[in-house]
Amino acid sequence: MHNDAAIVTNVSADHLGLLGIRTLDQLAEVKATITTITRPEGWHVLNADDPRVLAMRRQAQGRPFLCSLDPRHPALREALADGGRALTVLDRHLAELGHEGSRTLIDLEQVPMTLAGIASQHVQNAMSATAAALALGLPRTAIVRGLRSFRPDAEANPGRANVYTLGERVVVLDYAHNEAGITGLAEIANGLRPSGAETWIAFGTAGDRDDAILHGLGYRAARGADHVVVAELHRYLRGRDPEDLVGRLRAGALDGGADDVPAMPDETTALRHMLGRSGPRDVLAITVLAQRPQMFALLDDELGAKRADAATVRRLVRRARRA
Repeated sequence: MHNDAAIVTNVSADHLGLLGIRTLDQLAEVKATITTITRPEGWHVLNADDPRVLAMRRQAQGRPFLCSLDPRHPALREALADGGRALTVLDRHLAELGHEGSRTLIDLEQVPMTLAGIASQHVQNAMSATAAALALGLPRTAIVRGLRSFRPDAEANPGRANVYTLGERVVVLDYAHNEAGITGLAEIANGLRPSGAETWIAFGTAGDRDDAILHGLGYRAARGADHVVVAELHRYLRGRDPEDLVGRLRAGALDGGADDVPAMPDETTALRHMLGRSGPRDVLAITVLAQRPQMFALLDDELGAKRADAATVRRLVRRARRA
C-alpha cells in the first residue's frame, strides 16, 4: 500500500489510554505511519508548527511540503533547500514560498472555513489541504474555488465552527472534543467577541478519556472563556461514573480560574442556560457531540437564530477587531 500525498496536521491529547496508546509520542508514532508509505516521488505534507509532526520528517518518505503560520519558520527554508515546498500566511493571505520569493493564492477572508482568518486551526487545515492539492498538480484556480466554496455551515460541514446570530449575540457550534479543539473553539469565540462583551463555553466529552485529559479539557475551557458550563453526555459515559466525569471536568475548570462551573444534563439545556444568563452581545460557544440535530432545530426553528454566512462572519470579525 502506498500514497502519493500524506498529510499530518497535528498530534493532540485524545484517545490516550486506548489500544495501548498511552503517550503523545506513541500517538505520533502511529500517525506517522502514513508518511512512511508515501511513494518516493510523492509528498508528505506536515504542519511545521507542531513539533511532533515536524519530527516525522526524519522517517518520512517522499518529498517535504511543510506548512506554517510563521513565514520565518526555519523548517520552511530547510524544506526548500532539500528540494521541497512550503506554504505559509503572508499579510492574511495563503502564500507559497519559493527560492525567488512568494506567490499568494487567496485572502483568508475569502476562505469561509477559516472564519475570516481568526480560526488558526482551520487556517492550518486549509494550508494542508492546499499543499496536498498543489503537490498533486491540481490547477490553482480549482484549489482557490474549493477554498472559497467549502463552508462551515449545517449542510456542508455540520458541527464544525457553525456560527449563528441571535439578535446581537453570537452562537458557535463545534465538534471540539479534545484540548486542541477546546483551545480552537475559545480562539473563535474571542475572535468574534465585540468590545465590552464576554465569552461563554459549554463543553463535554466522552467518559473513556483518561483523567489528565478530562482535567485538561476543563482547564483549557476556563482559560479561554469568561464563563464555562459542563454539558453532560450520558450516552457517551462508556463505563465512567457520571459524577466522576463531571467532577474532573469541573476541577480542571476551577484550576483554570473559573469560579462557578454549573453542570447541565445535556447540550441544549446548556445553551438555554447560557442564553438566560449571558449579556445581549456575548459570544456563546458550545461543543455539540450528542445533540447536533436537536441543537440545529432549537436555533433554527424555536429561537429563530440566523445562520451567519461568510459575509456576516467577516462583519463580526471586523467589529471585534475594532475593540
